[in-house]
Amino acid sequence: MFKTHPFLLHILSGTFIFVVLLSVLTCASNTQAANHAAWEIIPSQNSRLPFNELLGVTAITNTNVWAVGESFGGNSHQSLIEHWNGKVWQIVPTPDHSLSPTLQAVAAIPGTDQAWAVGSQYTAAHGYQPLIERWNGKVWQIVGSPFIKDQVGNTTNILSSVVAISKDNAWATGIYSNHQAQTALIEHWNGKQWSIVPGASVPANPQSTNLTSITALSPDNIWAVGTSIWSNGYDTFKTLTEHWNGHAWSYVPAPNPGTGSNILHSVTSIPGTNQLLAVGEASDLYQRSQMLTERWNGKSWQVISSTNGKTPGTALTSVTARSAHDAWAVGEGTGGLIAHWDGTNWNLVSHPAPVKSVVFSAITYVPKTNTLWAAGSYNATASTTPTLIERYS
Repeated sequence: MFKTHPFLLHILSGTFIFVVLLSVLTCASNTQAANHAAWEIIPSQNSRLPFNELLGVTAITNTNVWAVGESFGGNSHQSLIEHWNGKVWQIVPTPDHSLSPTLQAVAAIPGTDQAWAVGSQYTAAHGYQPLIERWNGKVWQIVGSPFIKDQVGNTTNILSSVVAISKDNAWATGIYSNHQAQTALIEHWNGKQWSIVPGASVPANPQSTNLTSITALSPDNIWAVGTSIWSNGYDTFKTLTEHWNGHAWSYVPAPNPGTGSNILHSVTSIPGTNQLLAVGEASDLYQRSQMLTERWNGKSWQVISSTNGKTPGTALTSVTARSAHDAWAVGEGTGGLIAHWDGTNWNLVSHPAPVKSVVFSAITYVPKTNTLWAAGSYNATASTTPTLIERYS
């Protein structure tokens, strides 16, 4: 239920991630951020298909918020795009009906009312390939995206994250696989077209690399995070961070505190600083996970140790920061997981949960406000999964 395409879960092959993602949060005392704001469920929409989930969310203003994901059931599979107009969430038509599409991430384009959404689509000739769509202020349109070709019908290119710096500068990340090699995929928009950009060379040549999240401090200071997989009789997941300096991507080491596996699912810049926050999960040798948070202090990545954040059976999927003392993350656990960073500690925050089985996949804040949006899904019954959207204001 994280921002990972179902096919990607298959090609990663490591059973660890499935166990972790299905882990259940044990009881923990929740604390509310030190103000009078609170989280509330805002009604969201669902397609006629039984399974609906939101995987990405971005906000332009208080009356202009986008959430993307997918709907599926039986032999049907379609993308899902919803828009908040200040009063209600509404489903917006997409142009990708016949492509078995999934949209995993969405990003507002600064200085405009436009947005990018990325994911994947299935083609008979080439299998799963990138899907990129752009909201031009009136309609969503498919924009051509390159992909790595190898054996016809035997390659996979999936985009799971996107960031826009301007209308002429955007980046997307994901994974490429030909069922023998699995490598991080990076694409760049120059205002006219998308092109593939070589990623960093990772030391010791891991079996697989995957970049699941990207953020930009400036056009020449961009970061992407994810995981690398090493096979020594069994799959071991390690953190992966890469940096763009305006000319090339380079590998930057990050801590791996878990004795088993370590995964970074999301990264965000901290406004007004050159620092970053990244979140994910770490596990012991028995694959028992807990949420993982790391911070880039301008020189190196460091693990953020927080007693309240060491709740067993948890994982964080998305993070957003409003300042060095005000960041939020969401994830998976009993009732869904929402955590607040006050500059010193991560604290679990109470929120309404429709059922115990809740997954938050994305979080964002509305610029120049105190409002946040979290998006995901929950298991209403064994055969239905509705979308879930909560607002903090």
